[in-house]
Amino acid sequence: MAKQDTIEAFDLLLKDIMDSDKPFGGKVIVFGSDFRQTLPVIQNATRDIQVQASFVNSTLWGSLQKVTLMENIRALLDKPFLEFLLRVGEGTEPEDEDGRISLSNDILLPYDSKDNSLDRLIESVFSDLQLYSLDPYLMINRCILSAMNIAVDDVNQMIIDRFPGQPYTYTSTDRTLNEREQGDYEDFLNSLNPKRPPSS
Repeated sequence: MAKQDTIEAFDLLLKDIMDSDKPFGGKVIVFGSDFRQTLPVIQNATRDIQVQASFVNSTLWGSLQKVTLMENIRALLDKPFLEFLLRVGEGTEPEDEDGRISLSNDILLPYDSKDNSLDRLIESVFSDLQLYSLDPYLMINRCILSAMNIAVDDVNQMIIDRFPGQPYTYTSTDRTLNEREQGDYEDFLNSLNPKRPPSS
């Protein structure tokens, strides 16, 4: 999802540090994604601008060695969804006059209100939290994606509140490496809330 400008700036930085004209200063860099489906996020940008900002349109793209994964393991047991993803990636899925793709009813949940719809979504994805808390490996192929971090926090909290058992709070202490800077940065350190998956 990084813009090509960001990656090109990183390339120039490594070339400068390594004093080399090779791409990325001769360092091995691994990029992973389905570049047909994941575009950079640019606020209020049109589809054309997002596609143009994608890394595949960079002059660096031609110098990369491409390794293609041929089997989608995550969707292996859901053949219709796997074929849908491939059609979207290849650009062969039918679009409406606005360039939008219609989703089939079997992967949609009806929306009536925020709370009711989130309840249905969580119930659909994580139907038995009692079972998952006993065997966390059952949750590996289940997730809820969101376009905004604030929504992630809301959904995480709703799922955490549904986990069975007694919740425990573990306190931590934020410390700077230099003790003399503790007073300057303590409020900032305590304000940080790094994103993470819900835990039981």
